[in-house]
Amino acid sequence: MGQSSESLCSSATSPPQGKTLWNVADNLFEQGRDVAAARSYYQLFRCGQWSPINPLVSDKNQLVPFDTALRQATAGNFALAASDLQHILKVLPEFGEARLLMGVFQWAAGMHAEARATWRATITAPYFTLPPDFDQIPYVVTEAKKFLRWSSAH
Repeated sequence: MGQSSESLCSSATSPPQGKTLWNVADNLFEQGRDVAAARSYYQLFRCGQWSPINPLVSDKNQLVPFDTALRQATAGNFALAASDLQHILKVLPEFGEARLLMGVFQWAAGMHAEARATWRATITAPYFTLPPDFDQIPYVVTEAKKFLRWSSAH
């Protein structure tokens, strides 16, 4: 099924000065360069020493289906990738990165209403809502809000 992790991680995308790989992936997605965005998301989450994946996902075996979904997306199989992520969320509903990317892949598959619903669910999910005195909003919530605003113009 597609490329090996070595080939997906080689020729890594280099973010411009002051930007992150997450910014690069988001910009590619917003430009409609969905396969390039999927590869950048793959590199963000599956290549390198640091991984910003939710700390609740501690069992590496739980990341196998996530990896599979990302690989599907890098091959342009966005509907299948979104479906794979939906299955993951049945087991790990608090896996925010999977929830956010499910919306990205739904959008890329032309499932725009579903993508917006997924991003709304990311914003309102009890796993990501925080007490009023907490000083930091989870990044997946910030991203979901950004994609909802962006999608309203498309």
